[in-house]
Amino acid sequence: ASMLHQGARVQSASGKVVEVVNPPEQHQVDSVIELKAGTASLVVSPDHRVLVPGFPGNKTVKAEELSEGDVVILDGIPARLSSCERKTGKTLVIRLGFKPDLPVAVSGLLQ
Repeated sequence: ASMLHQGARVQSASGKVVEVVNPPEQHQVDSVIELKAGTASLVVSPDHRVLVPGFPGNKTVKAEELSEGDVVILDGIPARLSSCERKTGKTLVIRLGFKPDLPVAVSGLLQ
C-alpha cells in the first residue's frame, strides 16, 4: 500500500483500470482476519471485501463471512481457504477507495 496514492491506477480483478479516489488512510480496527489459500496469505479487516465465485460471475463478501474451506478468487482462479483465522487486538489497517468501485486483487498494482 505504500506505493498507492490518490490518483494511482490499479487493475481491477476484471482487468479494468481503476483509480485510487482518496489518499490511503490508516484506521484502527479491533480485530483482523488472516486468510490463507495455497501459498498466499493476506491479513485484512473484517469488513474487507473478498472476491468469491458466484453465478453469474464473481461477487464479493466480507472477510468476516468466510470460513476455512470456502472458495475465493486468487489471481483470477478459484482457491480453497486452508485457513481463516480471526485475531483480536487493536490493529492499524489501510483503507483504500477506487473509482469505479470494483474489486481489486492485491497483485493489481500497475507498474
